[in-house]
Amino acid sequence: MLQRYQRLVSRQSANPGLTYQDNPPPGVKLRMGHAIPAGVRYGGMTGGAGVQYAFGLKAIITASGDGLRHHVLLADRHWDRHRAHRFYDNGRAFTFGKHIVEMDGKRYFDVPLDKRGWPVDKASDTACAIHAKHVADSELLHPASAELLRYMNHDDQHLSRVFDAAPAAYLACDPVNRDRLVTLGGQVCAKLNIHPYRAKPKFGGYGSLHEAWKHVSAHPGQGIHMGRANGWLNQALAYGFYLSKDKQIRQDCLDVARVDVAIREMAQMPAGNVTIHQPYSKAWDGGYWYVNCWQTVGIMGNGAKCLTGILDSTEDRDFADRLKMIYVRLGRWSATVGWDTEHNMPAGNVGLRRKGEIEPLAKPYIHAKKSGGTNHYFGNPYLWYYELTSDRLFLDRLRQTVRGNVVGASAQMTPNWSYCLWLAQGGKMPGREGF
Repeated sequence: MLQRYQRLVSRQSANPGLTYQDNPPPGVKLRMGHAIPAGVRYGGMTGGAGVQYAFGLKAIITASGDGLRHHVLLADRHWDRHRAHRFYDNGRAFTFGKHIVEMDGKRYFDVPLDKRGWPVDKASDTACAIHAKHVADSELLHPASAELLRYMNHDDQHLSRVFDAAPAAYLACDPVNRDRLVTLGGQVCAKLNIHPYRAKPKFGGYGSLHEAWKHVSAHPGQGIHMGRANGWLNQALAYGFYLSKDKQIRQDCLDVARVDVAIREMAQMPAGNVTIHQPYSKAWDGGYWYVNCWQTVGIMGNGAKCLTGILDSTEDRDFADRLKMIYVRLGRWSATVGWDTEHNMPAGNVGLRRKGEIEPLAKPYIHAKKSGGTNHYFGNPYLWYYELTSDRLFLDRLRQTVRGNVVGASAQMTPNWSYCLWLAQGGKMPGREGF
């Protein structure tokens, strides 16, 4: 066994081009310790593993102190790899509003961002350069270090993997994780920037709500390219808003939430769906403009519910009500024309119009074998849509989606059904009174 393991380690070290599919041996991952807490090198692995709405659910149900400490430890390790380290010399969290400048009567976002974070003046950072050169020239790096160098931070599309900080902050009352979530919320305001950039960032401003606003203003009612990343960012925005004691950070979160609602409202298509994605090779060989139900209805729907919490004041109630109606329409669309009857669940991908054509399809395109039904992310949003409408359609669809067994059908993703379970156990769902 030892010889086999040594051969695997040798193969891993000798081939820096290995990808996450190659599944490095457990010994290599364990030796990384804090550096790879959630799997392999690509941000902790792709796909839905470790991606949930609510962390800490098992620790709550079992009243497990060890389970809670586990989340505190995971939060420490995740944050070592995440970019949410932007704070000021006095230790205060990054604050979006501090970097808004006014020129000629217009407001601009004035921070020199690049893809990985703050730009570094390498010429003035000679100490780091000298140390790095010495280590490289002297061949002091352990062979397994290649694994660390290739490991990515958590991208927005899998951002919830850093949400172990939530039970650490809320249940363990851990001040470090509270500050982490506030810092992340402030940086989400920068990511979802609502102003023009004073100087265009190196990565082009991808994800900027200002750029999204320009697009939907020019093309109202034709959808917008958003997805699961937007849903996770909305959830992080809510954490920052609720946990921050800084008036400016809370105001920044409010401002971003209002613009986000206005964009979705303007983008919503006549049928009810909000997002649209350009033809992509993995979706019917690029033959259709399409929508991901599980992203726009599930993850973005959950993020929208988080936004309604931010927009709960009398002043902002109108924004919250409009957002609720957007998702009632979208939810009903996914439960009817966007429903995959073959798999009895919302379709993974739904074609909206053919590539090269302007007019939408009279009936959305769903391919029983290629659209791929999905159920992991719908428990909480569909239950929210039911709450907003009292329409039993959503409860019926939930039952079909999990084939009558919420925990059994979605055991891996139970936290994504936590809201549904809570309402059922509280006797607030038809047929569950007095439970």
